[in-house]
Amino acid sequence: MPVTSETAAAVVAAAGLCALFATGRPDVSRAAVLAWAGGTLWLAAELLDSSLHRVGTQIADHPAVGV
Repeated sequence: MPVTSETAAAVVAAAGLCALFATGRPDVSRAAVLAWAGGTLWLAAELLDSSLHRVGTQIADHPAVGV
């Protein structure tokens, strides 16, 4: 099973969130927040791009839908 960029982004975000909950050290918490936020933004960008690509494909395949 290939690992997609969406999967990688979700894993990064989940790892950051787990590290944030599991530690009390400020330096680790800072890195965990950055991983969580970065993974979440990466995942959101990938999903938005996928959705926009799908809409474009549907409009190209069915031009009357875009009117």
